[in-house]
Amino acid sequence: MSAAPVSPLDSYLTQVSNRLGMATRALGVVATVTLPFVVVSGMWE
Repeated sequence: MSAAPVSPLDSYLTQVSNRLGMATRALGVVATVTLPFVVVSGMWE
């Protein structure tokens, strides 16, 4: 059995989904790293 041919739209949507996943992961890391500083600095406000 052979795999079904991949349409250009499927390929494009896969690439967009992968880029979105990478961006979401990067923003999650930034938020996780900066959250403690925001909380601590808010205590002295």
